[in-house]
Amino acid sequence: DKSYPISGIKKESGKPFEQPASRLLRPVSNNALLNDLKLKRIKAEMLSAAKSNEIYHLWWHPHNFGNDPVSSMNELKEIIDYYKICKNKYGFRSLNMKEVSALIE
Repeated sequence: DKSYPISGIKKESGKPFEQPASRLLRPVSNNALLNDLKLKRIKAEMLSAAKSNEIYHLWWHPHNFGNDPVSSMNELKEIIDYYKICKNKYGFRSLNMKEVSALIE
């Protein structure tokens, strides 16, 4: 599984913590089937994390959106809309790095 409990994040005193990545949001492909499978996988992983009250760390680099910014933003919107469903149904939360750090201290 790609998610993990908050206890899975370790922080040494005086050092930045290392938060494992769950999945890299890859650039949009020219293959619509691959894009659909990617989104289906991400949503399934988010749902699993939401149901288990775990961390799901989806990350990307802005330059990954450069080849097709409109389609990339549409995919991101679909992911955010699904996050809202998980939030409403399971209490799934979106946290920034500072908020995650406060939970592990």
